[in-house]
Amino acid sequence: MEGEHSHVLGKAVRFQYSQGHTPGLMLSEIAGPHDREGVVYCADLIPGTPWVHLPVTMGYDRAPETLIDEKHAFLDDKLTRGVRLFFTHDHATAMASPQRDERGRYGVTDRQAHFSGMPL
Repeated sequence: MEGEHSHVLGKAVRFQYSQGHTPGLMLSEIAGPHDREGVVYCADLIPGTPWVHLPVTMGYDRAPETLIDEKHAFLDDKLTRGVRLFFTHDHATAMASPQRDERGRYGVTDRQAHFSGMPL
């Protein structure tokens, strides 16, 4: 797999890559209408809501400084396009929307405890 899209899946699924957690970590996004309002699998880049805040990383991230820059670009993109975040390691929140407060600090809103599918 190279680039943002697979020739098999087309534009419905977008891939991004991270080098900060582990080199080559792949993040998959299912597109919503008009490339907006989709959902992205955050994997270990942002495993749960406590890790949305930029300086927070896991102790075993391979390149934490790189990871912070990647999270910043990732969250800006998702916030701009209205893409929701799907978490794998958050016991209380399966999915939420990114937000920025008046100080520019990232957080989440519209938390969902469970996620079982979405219309495409």
